[in-house]
Amino acid sequence: MTALAAAVMLAWAYVALRVLHSVVQCGYNKIEHRFAAFAASCPVLIGLYAKLVFALIA
Repeated sequence: MTALAAAVMLAWAYVALRVLHSVVQCGYNKIEHRFAAFAASCPVLIGLYAKLVFALIA
């Protein structure tokens, strides 16, 4: 898998998790479920930023 493909997969995973967060918020709005979707998206976003930093350094 190339670096670009990995970045695209991470980006789509982040989008999917944020959509899930929005669906929970607009739907039944249970805070625990909404927080779980948000918390799952944070490491994905950190991974995207890490890829960016490594790409800029290299």
